[in-house]
Amino acid sequence: MAMQKLQQDVIYKGCTRPPLLWGVPLLPLIMILMPGMLVGIVGLAYLLPMSLLALLVSVSAWIWMHAVTKKDDQRLLQIFLRFRLRSRQKNTGFWGCAAYAPIVYFRRHPSSL
Repeated sequence: MAMQKLQQDVIYKGCTRPPLLWGVPLLPLIMILMPGMLVGIVGLAYLLPMSLLALLVSVSAWIWMHAVTKKDDQRLLQIFLRFRLRSRQKNTGFWGCAAYAPIVYFRRHPSSL
């Protein structure tokens, strides 16, 4: 029993948790609310339906992000990382799959072999 306690590592969940505001991580919330507020303010000055549409889009995006992060606060980060890595895959169409590796491979010409 004492040996098992020595081999355990303590994980502090609070150290890995992103800051949340209204149940949504702060950075994605700012990325959604700031353009919505900008379009809403411009829309109030010129077109009321434009501002209402911006409000509807911002609120629906917040509801979606809140539902995604309700059980796991890192899930939204995983979704954004998946989109970012998928957009960089150049050979997905050729191979039909995606692979991630920390090694950068360069194309070798047959004359250099």
